[in-house]
Amino acid sequence: GGELTALTVGGADVENSKLRKSVLSRGPANCVTVNDASLVNADPCRTSAALAEAVKKIGEFDLVICGEGSSDLYSQQVGVQLGERLGLPTINGVASIELEDGAITVTRNADGETETLKITLPAVISVASGINTTRVPSMRDILAAGKKPVTALGGADLALPEGALTET
Repeated sequence: GGELTALTVGGADVENSKLRKSVLSRGPANCVTVNDASLVNADPCRTSAALAEAVKKIGEFDLVICGEGSSDLYSQQVGVQLGERLGLPTINGVASIELEDGAITVTRNADGETETLKITLPAVISVASGINTTRVPSMRDILAAGKKPVTALGGADLALPEGALTET
């Protein structure tokens, strides 16, 4: 009964129509991209800051679902930092999700134990890679993806922080 919006931040690659179509053909109703040069090879701090600003721009939502880690750094920090920036309950390492009225119950594996946690919505979660089986889109899904709305934002559309956010 809900609507799924895909959201990505990065450099010019986020405007690749083939990649957008690939994402949209798998179920999201629409897509929001944030293209800014400061987000190319961004660390988790800058990435979470950009995502937080984009989520605020999108408006009302119930649940933000992040991957557990990216394919480049796999730092597992973006989701938890995003939750902190949005001031929302946040859980990482989620292996399953059950939606209830105004809340979700999730399970996650931590130190060989399975935890079951319930949090109220809105919330941010980071899901483990094995949470689902990737759906292979049909030709009809791929063709329909080209007609789905895409909102392209730039850094000027958001209050992106300037300068270094982390120091080594």
